[in-house]
Amino acid sequence: MVPLEHLAAKLKHNGINENILIWIRSFISNRSQQVQVEGVHSNPSPVASGVLKAQF
Repeated sequence: MVPLEHLAAKLKHNGINENILIWIRSFISNRSQQVQVEGVHSNPSPVASGVLKAQF
C-alpha cells in the first residue's frame, strides 16, 4: 500500500496540477464500505486499503 501523501508528493513532483491532487486526495480519503444481502444493508465500515471499484 502506498501512503497517500507519498503518492501526492510523487505526482506533484511529476507536474500534476494542484487541483487534480486535491481531487485525488478527496477521492481516496475517508472511504467506507457496506454490504447488502437480500435487501438488508450492513453498517458502514471504514476502508483502510484496497482498490476502489464502481458500484453495481
